[in-house]
Amino acid sequence: MREEAGDLQGAERLYRRSADAGYHHALGELARLRWEAGDPQEAEGLHRQAIDAGYAQTLFDMAAFRERGGDEEGARRMRRFGLAADGSPAKPWET
Repeated sequence: MREEAGDLQGAERLYRRSADAGYHHALGELARLRWEAGDPQEAEGLHRQAIDAGYAQTLFDMAAFRERGGDEEGARRMRRFGLAADGSPAKPWET
């Protein structure tokens, strides 16, 4: 509601409080707000926190943001192979 009313700082505060309480979906929402505010590095960090907490859907959101930022190859690899241990898009698996 705060976000819809234009209170982005209030929305961020509530998303952070929700994330601290274990609602990991809030990390994805917070990442979206940070991306929209022009802070892609913090957005990726928040996406990684959500992924580490078990909220896998945010991987696809993270890939979409990468794609919008011009990293189409990284986004494609991320969707197909996931993330490497350092948080970068994983390389193709070797068999």
